[in-house]
Amino acid sequence: MSEPDLARFVTPNMTEARISWLWGRVDARSRPSRIGRRLVPAIAIMACCAGLLAVMLRGRSKPTANSMEGAVVASGTITLADGSRVMLAAGGRARIVTAREDTVVLALEIGAIDLAVIHSRRLFVVHTPRFDIVDLGTQFRVMLDAQGETHVDVAEGTVEVRSLDGSHRTRLLGTGESWSSTPIAMPPSTAVATGEVAPQPASETPAPAPTLREEGPGPKELLETAERARLAGQLRLAAEAFDALRHRFRTDSRAALAAFELGRLRLDSLGDAPGAVDALNDAIRLSPKGPLSEDAEARRVEALAAERSPDCSAARDAFLARYPHSAHASGVAGRCVLE
Repeated sequence: MSEPDLARFVTPNMTEARISWLWGRVDARSRPSRIGRRLVPAIAIMACCAGLLAVMLRGRSKPTANSMEGAVVASGTITLADGSRVMLAAGGRARIVTAREDTVVLALEIGAIDLAVIHSRRLFVVHTPRFDIVDLGTQFRVMLDAQGETHVDVAEGTVEVRSLDGSHRTRLLGTGESWSSTPIAMPPSTAVATGEVAPQPASETPAPAPTLREEGPGPKELLETAERARLAGQLRLAAEAFDALRHRFRTDSRAALAAFELGRLRLDSLGDAPGAVDALNDAIRLSPKGPLSEDAEARRVEALAAERSPDCSAARDAFLARYPHSAHASGVAGRCVLE
């Protein structure tokens, strides 16, 4: 069969326009898609990001206090980044209000919380409905009972108890000291032995203010006498008790606290700036690296300024060099300016 005869068997029964349209469809499907080529690198990038995210999430699978602001803790122990430990007793509940590098605030809602806080520039506060307990580098316990009363026990170091409504004065508690927002009533025999002022009926003559006993009270009794006298408004008796404690019991852990409190009392209430300088110098000398040293040095600058001492500027500059980021820095910087 000749070539022209074969051609008639393979000639499609289509128009030229139809054939061109079909070949266009085949050609389009046979070429790689531009959209597909663009998706390849995008898919690769997404896969890498997913892998990185998975690694990050695995690294953060164990929560820390710094990532738990607003969380409620019902029991157990939390260890902060600086090594400080917060232990909530069974049945207790606390909320983490703030957990930053410079500030930690815990709100105790019920029960007891034990804290072992590393001394640093971080502000560490336990908040209860009526009081803030501010850590000054220590180990202590705070308990909030069902009646809403706050109890504080200091195992080591010092804490400051601040009243939120102004109903109580700010108090410093040292090693071995305890405090409760509810006064503990004592039987008459105990009150007489310790010098406590027993409550009297309105028609009777009030009992005299507590006095120092001649037989030589111990450091704990001296500190208690000073606190009671200060509450009773007997400021000079309080100063006498603080002064006796720091001189008689130099090696006791409460001696530096007594010297510091004496300095504050003389400066703030008794108008005795030179005496305040002496007491604050002693507080620094008794515990040069203790939790009160920074506060004592700041108050010393204030006392030197009140005394208009020529040593004020040097003390101010030394404090700012030693504690450039102190909470007292701005106040200290403005001291020693003679008018």
